[in-house]
Amino acid sequence: MYHLNDLESFAAAVEAGGVIAASRQLNTAPATISHRISKLEQTLGVSLFFRSSRGITLSPEGQAFYERLGPIIDALHELNESVENKPNALKGKLRVTIPPWVLNLYLMPKLADFKQVFPNIQLEFVATDTQRDISDEGIDIAIRVGKLPDSRLLARKLADDRRIVCASPLYLDTHGTPETVEDLLRYHFVCLPWLRQLTFVDSKGQSVTVPNKKCTLISNAESLSVAMKQGVGIGIRSWLAVRDCIEKGELVEVLPGCLANAEAPLWYVRPNSRLASQKVETFYEFCFQAINSPRAMQ
Repeated sequence: MYHLNDLESFAAAVEAGGVIAASRQLNTAPATISHRISKLEQTLGVSLFFRSSRGITLSPEGQAFYERLGPIIDALHELNESVENKPNALKGKLRVTIPPWVLNLYLMPKLADFKQVFPNIQLEFVATDTQRDISDEGIDIAIRVGKLPDSRLLARKLADDRRIVCASPLYLDTHGTPETVEDLLRYHFVCLPWLRQLTFVDSKGQSVTVPNKKCTLISNAESLSVAMKQGVGIGIRSWLAVRDCIEKGELVEVLPGCLANAEAPLWYVRPNSRLASQKVETFYEFCFQAINSPRAMQ
């Protein structure tokens, strides 16, 4: 008979790419990981991995077993957590991909309090402005901004937000403040590389779409804000990302309401293939409270 530890060791070996990496992830001796996997194989009567001098790869049986394993592990943890029903009973790893500005501005100031209440939840943040593949990269939670594509992922809204056009007083003093969308299109922009075109609403209510050929491209949103404050160009950012900069006078909103499809909510996204464990729900509540605190939503 196999146990939860055996299942977790197998899953960790798959996701980490080997026994040694899995042992570091679980803080368990490699020999123990290997023993648990062997016991699991003996119980199932199949080889879950192909083994060679170069490492391990999943067998077809191992792949099929792994694809159905996530919900089982989460359900067992959920059962344990509900029985123990104590904050300290919540444990395990949560791998979270999140835009750096959301992490730094909203979660980080309250993270110490979260860890004090839930010391046994191990958080790994993958801070990036690009959207990562949740399923392929073993990610439990994704915090995403903007319209979500149709997918099999499950999403819950964390907060409403909108994108705005803004620039530094330095840039506007040097180049003048655009008064119309037609004026705006003659200015230099700083853009994220995947923002391949800019769409505005002109004074007649018509959508105007232009390519971002006149942009300085910067792949990090926080660095984009720095460039804007230094007068490199006009940029587009989420209101919640630059609210403090605007309040301090470091940035100024330009032509309010000129962006088409400006709505950019924050979402809490997780795989559809897994049941929501108590720690996943607890972390959602933490994110929701951190982002929607009275200071955050002024």
